[in-house]
Amino acid sequence: MSPSSLSENNSHNATYVEPSHKFKDEPIPHSHKSSLLLLGESGLLYRRFLYKYSSKSRLFKTVVIFVITWGVVMYFVGSFVKEYPKKLVLSEYVDDECIGKEMNKRTYCLTKKRDIIPPFRRGENMEDLCEVMVNERNDSNDRIAVGILAANRPQYLRQQLGSIQKQSTDKFDLFVFVDRIDGNDDNKEVINVARDFPKADVRVVDLPDAPIGVARLTFWAIRTMFGHRNQYNSILVLEDDHLIGHTYVEAMRLLLGAAEHMDDVAVVNGNFMNTPKNQKTTQRYKMKPVFMERDDKNCLFQVAPLISIPEINSHNVWAWATTREKWSRVDSDMAIALEESGLNKDNYDDRDKRKIIQIMDNVCPQTGYRKWAGQDWLRACIFHSHSMTFKLQPTERFMTYIGKEGIHMDEKRFQRSGFNSTTAAEVSHSLKNFSSNLCRKTCILSKGS
Repeated sequence: MSPSSLSENNSHNATYVEPSHKFKDEPIPHSHKSSLLLLGESGLLYRRFLYKYSSKSRLFKTVVIFVITWGVVMYFVGSFVKEYPKKLVLSEYVDDECIGKEMNKRTYCLTKKRDIIPPFRRGENMEDLCEVMVNERNDSNDRIAVGILAANRPQYLRQQLGSIQKQSTDKFDLFVFVDRIDGNDDNKEVINVARDFPKADVRVVDLPDAPIGVARLTFWAIRTMFGHRNQYNSILVLEDDHLIGHTYVEAMRLLLGAAEHMDDVAVVNGNFMNTPKNQKTTQRYKMKPVFMERDDKNCLFQVAPLISIPEINSHNVWAWATTREKWSRVDSDMAIALEESGLNKDNYDDRDKRKIIQIMDNVCPQTGYRKWAGQDWLRACIFHSHSMTFKLQPTERFMTYIGKEGIHMDEKRFQRSGFNSTTAAEVSHSLKNFSSNLCRKTCILSKGS
C-alpha cells in the first residue's frame, strides 16, 4: 500500500483518503492540439478506407494511403516542436585533462582542480540560447507551487510568511501543510497564523495517528501540489525554519529554467551558507572541516554533487525546488522506500533507522548517504539511483536556517553548528544579470586538496 495522502479538498481540514494513483499526467499543451486533431482526422480516414475497401486485393492500397497520410501528419507535428539543444549530461564535461573550446570568445578548461562548465552543450551561441531559455521560463505564466511544512513553531512560520509576502514575483501559489498535534496550543496558533495569511491554501493533517512527522508530511505535500488540478509543473518545498530571502522564489524559477535542460540535476536550491573561497568550511558540530574550491570570477553558481551532503556536511538540500518531469522519475520508488522503511506510518521521531539505512544500502550502495538515516538523505539517495546526482545552486546564500528549536536541535547545539542565522533581508539579493551569469559562470563544486 502506498503512503497515505489527503484529498484535494480546498477546505482547511481535508479528509483522508487512500490515493488511487499518483499525480495525474500533464495536460496536452495547447500548441500541440492542432497536431493531434490532424492525427485524429487521419485515423478517421484510415478507418473509412478499411471499411470501404475490405477486400484483400485493396488492402495494399489502404496501407500505402495510411503511410502517406501518417508521413504528412508527422511533418506538421514536427513543425510544432521547438528546437532545443540536447539535455546536458554533466559526466561528459568531467575530464582529467584540460580541454579548450572556444565559445563566444571564452575558453572552458576542465581539470581535476575545478571543472568550469557551461550549463548546456558546447556549440555556437549556446550561452545566448541558454539565457533565452532561462528568461523564457521566468517570463512565462507558469506558476510554481510553494509549500511550507509547519508544526508547533508559530514564531518561525510568521517570519517565513513575512518573507513570502515580500517576494519579488507573484507567479506562485502558496500552500501551508500543518501536522496536527492535539492539545498543543503552539500548533493551534500555527494553524491560525496560516489561515490568516491571504490566499494561502492551508491543509491540516486529519489522520488518527497524527502527528505524522516530517517525512510523511513532505511526501503528502509533494503529491498534493503536483496533483492539485494538475496545474503545476514545478514545486518549491520549504520547512518553517528555512527562512528565504525576498527574491528566493524568482531565483528558483530561473534556476529551474536551466535545470530543465540538465538531465543529471535533481533539484535546485538557494544554499543556506556561502560557499567558502579556497578555505575551510565553517566548523560544524562534531564534523571534520574540509577545503572548498571557489573562484568568484568564474564561479557564481555551482553544480554540487548530492553526495556532498555527507561529504561536505554543510550543503544540505533545504528549501529545494524541482520539476514535475524530474519528480515523476522517482515518485514510485520514493513511495516504496517510505513503505518498506516504515516512514509511511511511523512517527518520524520513532522511525526505524536500521531499516532506512538498509534501504539506502540497497538503492545506492557505497555512496555515503547511509551516514544519516533521515528523509532528506533517503530522497537524495533515490534521486542518485535515477542518475540525477547533482543539484544547482548559487555560491552565495539566498536563505538562512533559523531552527534553534526542533527535533534534532537546541540553542546550544545550534550555536556550535555554525549556522550563522540572519534575517530574510540579509539573504535577499538583486537578480540583475542573474540569468546571464547562470549561463556563463557555473562550475562544479568539489573538495579542495
